[in-house]
Amino acid sequence: MRIRPIAAAAMVAGGLLAAAPALAQKAAAYPPVYVLGEEDDADLLSCGTSYGQVLRAASNAFTAAGVPIGTEQMALDQQALTFYINLNIAPIVFDDGEDAGSCYGAVNVRLSSYAFLTEPVTGTSRFATLAFCMDGFSFTLTRSSLRRSVDQQVTEKVQACLAEWNGSAA
Repeated sequence: MRIRPIAAAAMVAGGLLAAAPALAQKAAAYPPVYVLGEEDDADLLSCGTSYGQVLRAASNAFTAAGVPIGTEQMALDQQALTFYINLNIAPIVFDDGEDAGSCYGAVNVRLSSYAFLTEPVTGTSRFATLAFCMDGFSFTLTRSSLRRSVDQQVTEKVQACLAEWNGSAA
């Protein structure tokens, strides 16, 4: 599967990275976050949502919290955290093939970073993922409410993950 990022350039074009003095001060407390997910599939699109839309909702939530948006290269260079979103959404279809007008699914998120760590048992340096937050939700929703509901819940997960990240500092 190919990973699909949200480009910071697109956010600048959309006016989402406009810096306010209060955000600039708040942003210093957070490292950049690179937001990523998978590619759209037919089920996802038939339910009226897409990775691009959900990744934008997450990026908007990070930006609103004063978190700078990172790039894939920054994440690979260990200069940004990653916020990974996985969407498993499909339409509900009756046995006779009739579409129910609703969709079901699950959304999972993870805020993490990557590092080389000394494995304590053998003392060997190993590449590892440090997960600060792993969360998700499942649902059955009408197509008309799915997009708004998923965006809202992803925004809430971003806020919860930032709180967990803040709470993890020693």
